[in-house]
Amino acid sequence: MQKILSSSVQPSARDWVYQYLILNNIANHSDDPWIDTSLSKIPPKIYQLDWIPTLLSAENALHTWYSGDKRVALIAMEAAVAEIEKQEFWFLLPRLLNWAGNMALSENDILHAQKYLLKAEYLSKLRSDEFSLSLSNYNLYKMYYKLGQWEEALNHIQAARRLKEELPSINNDILQIYWYNEAVTYNHLHQYDKAKLAYLKASEYFQNGKKSDRYYVLDLRTQIAISLMEDDYERSNALVQKCISTATLFDLPYSLGRCYHKQAKLELTNKRYQQALSAVDASLKSYEKFDSASAILSAMKLKARIYESQGNFESAYDLAKQIYATEKEQLLLKVRDLTHAQETFDLARQVDELSLEVILNSNKLDRTNQYLDYAKWLGFLSIVMIFMMYARTYMIKRENARLVVRSSVDQLTGLHNRHYYYQQLVKGEAISLDQHYHLALLDIDHFKGINDSYGHLVGDEVLKQLAERILPWLLPQELFVRWGGEEFLLLIKADSQSIERLERVLKTLAIMPFNTSAGGLIVTSSIGVSGKVTPAQLLADESHFLEADERLYSAKLQGRNRVVTD
Repeated sequence: MQKILSSSVQPSARDWVYQYLILNNIANHSDDPWIDTSLSKIPPKIYQLDWIPTLLSAENALHTWYSGDKRVALIAMEAAVAEIEKQEFWFLLPRLLNWAGNMALSENDILHAQKYLLKAEYLSKLRSDEFSLSLSNYNLYKMYYKLGQWEEALNHIQAARRLKEELPSINNDILQIYWYNEAVTYNHLHQYDKAKLAYLKASEYFQNGKKSDRYYVLDLRTQIAISLMEDDYERSNALVQKCISTATLFDLPYSLGRCYHKQAKLELTNKRYQQALSAVDASLKSYEKFDSASAILSAMKLKARIYESQGNFESAYDLAKQIYATEKEQLLLKVRDLTHAQETFDLARQVDELSLEVILNSNKLDRTNQYLDYAKWLGFLSIVMIFMMYARTYMIKRENARLVVRSSVDQLTGLHNRHYYYQQLVKGEAISLDQHYHLALLDIDHFKGINDSYGHLVGDEVLKQLAERILPWLLPQELFVRWGGEEFLLLIKADSQSIERLERVLKTLAIMPFNTSAGGLIVTSSIGVSGKVTPAQLLADESHFLEADERLYSAKLQGRNRVVTD
């Protein structure tokens, strides 16, 4: 930076902007006097640009993120995104959405991550911004990889890589990462020939790149993967030791964790179980230093496999319970913030029932073991235990797959949820992307009073019956989703009959009593309606949603049980 600043070349307006942003970032890490001196030379017209303060806020959020205060950083980044949307600085939005999506993804907040990343992908396509589009696809790859959806992950990493290859200037380091991740995904799909070719491409880009410490370790991991695929265990072991010593030398905790992870897999393959356990423990220690929740879980699962292969079923079972409890805790933390408490209760109950079943089965096995202590059936018992472990693994995998499918459906009412709504704004499978719609927010009047007076079970009955009554009023290519709590969202076609149709819906709801376990209840609702808008406009601009929300609030103030439009 100092070399650039001392150059006699007159900077362009864009150069000045980059200098200003970079100098501000450096100021977060250093208080050297030359930084302030250089900042004072920036022309005032540059830092007076109306979008610069918001971009600086986003850059500072990134600084906070890498400093370790991740939750505060994500909130700050979301505020910057909202401000950019409010001011309509669309050229900046894909970059900030990618940052926000990547932050949410790192916190295992999959629903928020998907919302940001799909929006970033859409806006990047709209602006033909291939750089941001490649980044969106790479982040979406990471999201689908976390979910274990390998085909989707492969599609996105390939899209990210192709876009990078088409850019005017080739970034060898980034392409090394993309090819490496493509190879890893092929491995999960058991397409080993394609995986090997992709690993070789990653190594080729390393040879053409800057060959920095981080990318050198990544290339070592590539060579380890190839040697393991060729069953060359002696070479694999030598490369693993080199990987560990290099990552240690350059203080790269995540890479060090991955090197130990590969060593643990190698030792497991060779049935050296004690060495495998030592390696996986070293891997866990490195991941904890890097604070990577998903990597820690991956290492814990590998450790459980090692215990199982060793025949130490008790330790494997205890660790499996710990892994399951951790995944359950992470899931509930995210779901609690995004959906109604009833959904959280349903998921928690199912998981707890499954956990209870495991505990009961464990107790039964303990009693059986006592009866068979002096029996000669130990071989048969071991086979049964192995079978039960595999059966439980299959059941848990099937349950996880079911939870992924259910992520777009509200479990109480059977309606789709907000996650599905954002998907449709992008994909247009259930709606027309060319159609103009009204976004209508419906809220049940005095719903808290129903819960307080009759209990939450009666409140749930009202929610389910309301969903059943409104669905028949929908036309093809319209949406009706549960937004959260007692609030619902409708996307109805903007025609001459749409508002009248909403008024008839409210009238029908108010006239016919809801049949509940507490008897017939008269229930009314209020609706706020936005102006005419396309799905693309809804995706790009949250103000249309806020417009409907404000009108819903106005309907409440005006006495409830009414539709408020413009």
